[in-house]
Parts: sequence; C-alpha cells; structure tokens
Amino acid sequence: MRNISTVGDNVTTVHVGCDLTTKTIGGATNVYVGLLPVILNGDSNVPHTLKIGDKCVPHPAPPTVTAQQITVYANGRPVVGALDSYAGCGMIDVSPKTVFIP
Repeated sequence: MRNISTVGDNVTTVHVGCDLTTKTIGGATNVYVGLLPVILNGDSNVPHTLKIGDKCVPHPAPPTVTAQQITVYANGRPVVGALDSYAGCGMIDVSPKTVFIP
C-alpha cells in the first residue's frame, strides 16, 4: 500500500541542476486528508525551472500527474499516491500521511 498524496507533497524532479524538487498543487476541493486536499489524476505541480545548456529556464507547461495504480476515486478522478509521477518531470516522494491507498 502507498501513502496518499496531498497538496504540498514534495516532487523529486528528474532535471539536472536548477530546481531539484517542486510541490504538488491542485487537488480535490472537497476531499481532504489531514486538512489538505488530496491530489487527483491530472493535477499539476508548482511551476519550476530546468537546465537547458548553462541556463535555468521555466519548465514549459508543468506536466500533470498520472496515477499508476487506479484503485480509489474522488470526484470521478483517480486518487494519486506516493511514487506516482509527473510525465517527464518527477516522482512524488513518500509522504508521512497515515491514510493509504492499495
């Protein structure tokens, strides 16, 4: 089982240099864990930079997260957990939540 992901969880980026982490944003407007909105399939992350050549530039259109194991839904969308990832961007770190999804 994996920890459920909520707004503000760390995302370890796959970019070399510049921003090595970012945070989850978005989330359900009516489903909470520990007073924080749960992250749903399709939510984004905080805008950040990546290294191109010797410059740090804004990451074009922060990617959305994709749930790897779709077993729990909220508002008709899959709930995202730790170790799910943002395509071409990074993976949600294991969060210290006490609510788990299979």
